[in-house]
Amino acid sequence: MQPKLWKAGQIVLALTVVICALTALSTAPRTAYASHCSSPCGCSTGESNNTITHIRNEHGATRVFITEEFMYHQNWLFGANGVTDSFFHSHFLRALMMMTEQLTSNAMMQMLQLGTFFDAQIQIETQRIYQRKAAEAHKDYQPNTQMCVIGGNTRSLASSQRRGEFTRFVMSQRSLERNLHLHGQGSAYDSSTDKLARYEQFARRYCDSRDNGGATANLCPYPQQRFTLNKDIDYARTIDSVTTLDVTFDTAALGDTPDDSTDVIAMSNNLYNSDVLDLFNDTESLTEADKMIYMDVRAIAAKRNVIENSFNAIVGMKALGSEDSINTMNFSRRVLEQLGISDINDQLSMLGGNEVSYSGAGTTMAPTSRPSYYSQMQLLSQRVYQNPEFLIDLYDKPANVARKDVAMQAIGLMLDRDMFDSELRSEMNMAIMLELEIMKYQTDLQNRLNALKDE
Repeated sequence: MQPKLWKAGQIVLALTVVICALTALSTAPRTAYASHCSSPCGCSTGESNNTITHIRNEHGATRVFITEEFMYHQNWLFGANGVTDSFFHSHFLRALMMMTEQLTSNAMMQMLQLGTFFDAQIQIETQRIYQRKAAEAHKDYQPNTQMCVIGGNTRSLASSQRRGEFTRFVMSQRSLERNLHLHGQGSAYDSSTDKLARYEQFARRYCDSRDNGGATANLCPYPQQRFTLNKDIDYARTIDSVTTLDVTFDTAALGDTPDDSTDVIAMSNNLYNSDVLDLFNDTESLTEADKMIYMDVRAIAAKRNVIENSFNAIVGMKALGSEDSINTMNFSRRVLEQLGISDINDQLSMLGGNEVSYSGAGTTMAPTSRPSYYSQMQLLSQRVYQNPEFLIDLYDKPANVARKDVAMQAIGLMLDRDMFDSELRSEMNMAIMLELEIMKYQTDLQNRLNALKDE
């Protein structure tokens, strides 16, 4: 590249020197041939005109000379009439073309280098973005043990809740069938047979000879079951202090197995419908008045069913969990281990909550391994937060803290829903009580209207 540029520079320099020399020669002063004036005071008119004419001729000749010289130089440098072997074409044009080509190549080389720098900058910035996103993803998506605790203990929550709703429905239907004297119930014939069946169950299962200062011993002819004494009336021991009841109606017929459902139903019989409604045995000979009485009896049965619904709902929430809750138990036990409860029997007792588990005719102290919906919700909404490590783990990545917040909100919404259902049941009970109070005034008003009508 440099030898070509040096050669072109030499040619331009030589051409400049030649042009300057020719210009100096063409403009050099010449000897004036004007006539001398005859008088020192001035020239005559003729002499002046001759001088002017001479000067003009010299100027014209000088212009023609300069023009011819420039044309000569122009023809020599650039050629004329299609001549292509001039100095410009032979030497200067080629040098300029080579110089232009060299400059263009240099410019393209520079732009290539500049583009390479741009590519390298974009590549490095892109790699930095990828690395930053990868670091953020590694930070945000790193699992947290508390999230695993919450997620593991919610696996069987929905299925256990559905099983509890089914249990509540079955108990409600059983109570209604008992009130209506359906076949298969102890009250199939009348209220006296219902009480005899309940007394037989009491004597075999719940009778405590120490009650009434020992006077109850005559009512207890059978061997006493020490794990079930008075469980038909002890709400705290039968239901309130238990987190999981061994109550299920989807795998065995009612009363076939002596599980918690026997105690729960016995308590239900004592709390609600202790006196079964007396219905008509022969409905073919009913008068119009008897039919009205029958409708009133059904109204009473409906009211009793509404009141008993709260009890059934509590039993349903504490009923035996679904099959999936067996796997959930493993996660729940770890939560209790972190709280310092290391004994497996204590863990199962807190989660299962059963006082006893039945095996054939005997009884053993083996709690169930299928926690109820109530037990699982108690663990998620209470036990988890009793562990100090839960607060320590809040010093975690923002993404994990946000996930915990969402999980806690979800658990809170489930609790709010359960509380809302409980308030609805309370409102229904209040409505029944209000209707019973209004019935007094309604009956009085109806009697007065009937008296006026008779008059």
